[in-house]
Formats: sequence, structure tokens, C-alpha cells
Amino acid sequence: MMKELELNIAGMTCDHCALSIKKNLSKLNGIQKAVVSYPKGKAMVAFDDSTLDKASVIEAVNQTGKYQVVGQSGKEQSGETHYSLIIIGGGSAAFAAAIRTSELGGTALIINKGLPTGGTCVNVGCVPSKTLIRTAEAFHKASRPRFEGIETTATINDFKKVIEQKREMVRDLRQEKYVNVIKDDSNITLIDGYGKLTQANQVEVNNSTYTAENILIATGASPFIPEIPGLKEAGYLTNESAYELEDLPKELVILGGGYIALENAQLFSRLGSRVTVLQRSEHVLSDQPKELATALTGYLEEEGLTILTNTDILEVTKTGNKRSIRFTVNGEERELEADQILVATGRQGNTENLNLKSNGIDTKGRNYIPVDETMRT
Repeated sequence: MMKELELNIAGMTCDHCALSIKKNLSKLNGIQKAVVSYPKGKAMVAFDDSTLDKASVIEAVNQTGKYQVVGQSGKEQSGETHYSLIIIGGGSAAFAAAIRTSELGGTALIINKGLPTGGTCVNVGCVPSKTLIRTAEAFHKASRPRFEGIETTATINDFKKVIEQKREMVRDLRQEKYVNVIKDDSNITLIDGYGKLTQANQVEVNNSTYTAENILIATGASPFIPEIPGLKEAGYLTNESAYELEDLPKELVILGGGYIALENAQLFSRLGSRVTVLQRSEHVLSDQPKELATALTGYLEEEGLTILTNTDILEVTKTGNKRSIRFTVNGEERELEADQILVATGRQGNTENLNLKSNGIDTKGRNYIPVDETMRT
């Protein structure tokens, strides 16, 4: 009997990677068809299950060490449709819940789409940001000796290598801390797809329906992009896309003054970008005491950053490779030009694909779900 399997593959960086994976798959006895796409990060595989099993197909992808199957969907799935817990989302909260469910003797279904397995922290948050922050710190310290009589220099010869090292760190940690942790746990199933609540205790994904005693929504959050005239057309970065830049911007404007904005401001400034922070509120870190924010602002300005508060962004335009930001500071109109704009104006809940309203669940604020003291709807 022929079966079809869709694999979500991490580690591909070009079309040649896709060809290499297809070549490995085609060597297997029983493969009927293999289509591998680098842009989609997926492989569609048809195989005869009388001569080949799913594990062998996955191993053919994983064996080089460069590529890893991080999710699967399609017709080759377990016949089980009822679980102790269904988790929509594939980040650290999802994995913690699934592992604990398994430890207690239950079964868990993780449904993940969007970011690769591991969610924000390992893919586009803590791991890449702290890796690049340490890189920038090493460069900064080497460029500025603290002791008299000592002269040091530092040069960035190949920034692409810096980014590739970051990517390697992300790949390794995603594999070791997420994929490998559950791959041999028969109580945990991982499906690649968008989960949608259809009715009480029921979720639909990839045209299949699953049920559970409990459903955990762990879809996380993503960057909130304000409605600024011309911003979408001019193009912008978020903390997610900024960590994939292979060319350092000479001039960078950051919209926002929270912790994500400031850590990226210092990071890129230390690497050599001329950075300007535009904060709408009276001071950066608007949810913290003003004294703390004032001290931090002074420290960052000593490092060469420009921080402007009480700003209002009026318009963004793009000419060639340059972006112009028209804004006011305390009501006075100004204009800045930059190579890139990084938007760090807060986060919003990833709840738009869950079909919440049809299930009587209303969101508030930036798509967040109201919960009680035990995190229940």
C-alpha cells in the first residue's frame, strides 16, 4: 500500500540542499516519489509501506547531520485521534506540557505551524539574540581597551559567518532540546499544521479531527506592527528578521523603547551601526521607574546611541535602498534617513487562526485571551 508523508525540514539554506535531500530519499527501496522544496522547508514523499517504513524515510533526511525533520503531517499519521491533552503551539510551554503529560502516563498531541519546532525562544528570540549580543560584546570590548598602555583592534571580516554561526547554534539547540527530547516518546505526537477549535474538546488540523480531555493554547506571541503610513510599503525588520541580516546596516532606526528595542539597539551599535531609537513615551522602558530608565539612557548614549523620546511617527518613505522617517519630537517635526527600520513596538497574541469567536472566546487588547487565576478560559 502506498502512503504519503509530508515532512517539515529544518536546516536547508538553498535549492542545492533540497536536491541533496531528494537524492538521499531516492536511494531508498520503496520510494515512489519525492518532492523537496527549499522555500517551503518541506518534502512530500510517497512510498510503499510494505517495503519501507516512516522511520527509514525520516532517517534518510537526518543522516547527514545538516538537515533535520522537525514535524510531519499528511496521510502517514497514527490512527489515534483522542489524547489526554492537545497542545496548539510548538514552543517551550508546549513541550513542557507534553513531557509532563507523558510522565503522568497520558498522551499528548502537539500541533505546530509558523515557527519551526521550539517556537520563539530557540528560533528567533532568546538563543539568536543572546548569541549575537555576546558576539557584539566581544567585538566591543576588543575595540575599546580598558587599561593604559594597551592598544587593541577588532575587525568584522565576514558578517555572514557570524550569522551562520548563530544559525548553527539555533539548529543544534532546536534538535537537542526539542526534537530529540520527544522523538522516542510514544506518548507524544507532533503534527505540522494550523490547529482550529471546532467545538468543545475538539481540534481540526489538516482536515483531520482530534479530541482531548483538555486543550492547551500555547501559540505564543509575535511582533506588533503599528499602523504607520508608508511603513509596510517601505519595508521593515522585526527582531525575528533582523537576526538573519547578512549585511550590517550603516544606519538603523528602531521604533520602540522596550527591552527588545534596547537590546537590539546596543547590539547593532556595538557591531558598528549608527543607531537611533524613537520612543513614543516620556522615557524608555515605560513600565519601569523613570530613574532606572534615565540611568540606562545615559549609559547607552555614552556608547554612541541616539535616544529620542516623546516622538510620534508621521510617515515612512523609501527611495532606492534608503528609508526616510518623518516624525515629531515634543511636537517639533524632524526627519531621519536609514538603511533599515527595526520595529520593536510590543507583541501581540498568535490567536487569529484558532476560530476562538465561534467557540465563545473573545480576545482583548492585542489578540490576547482572557483567563482566570488558573489560566483557564
